Amino acid sequence: MKLDDPFGRSADKNERDYQNLRAALVDAGIDSPDRIASMRANVVRNAVIAAVVVAAVVGLVALLLPDALGFVTICAVVIGIWIAASTVRGRAHLARYQRELGGNALNECGNH
Repeated sequence: MKLDDPFGRSADKNERDYQNLRAALVDAGIDSPDRIASMRANVVRNAVIAAVVVAAVVGLVALLLPDALGFVTICAVVIGIWIAASTVRGRAHLARYQRELGGNALNECGNH
């Protein structure tokens, strides 16, 4: 039993999420470790683009509605955390699928 997930709910949800992604990739005919590697790079690129968009919105609000800046900044931080968590989780799922296909996937720490 883990202290941070005593009933295994997070682990179960993580496994369901992976199986759903895996099924979608299989249905789409994505079965090449090279394609998965490029998808992993695209996940990071998309996260960076989303973060830039959020920063631009915060900057725009700061100029147009300075009174709402606090609320928008809090929302931006929450969205930033969500983007980061989704990116890490998505890359981990793609790395796992890449390993299943026989590709050489680096984990989040950069190790084999």
